[in-house]
Amino acid sequence: DEPLRLLTKGDDNLADDTELYARGQDYLNRSEDIIGSVKGYIPFVGYVTILLSEHPWLKTVMLGLMGAVVVLQRE
Repeated sequence: DEPLRLLTKGDDNLADDTELYARGQDYLNRSEDIIGSVKGYIPFVGYVTILLSEHPWLKTVMLGLMGAVVVLQRE
């Protein structure tokens, strides 16, 4: 019984992810290389990271808003 071998390709890339694997590794072995499992899914949450990296001023705005919430929050 041969173990399940996986080849990943994420983020709509043209190439597979073998550049991220260990040297000489062509596939991932499910029993050795896969550590966790998916418990939930939040669609489009990655767009926040993209927006923050493409618009640096947005980081400042978000940090300012979070700071204002902390200062103005009453217990």
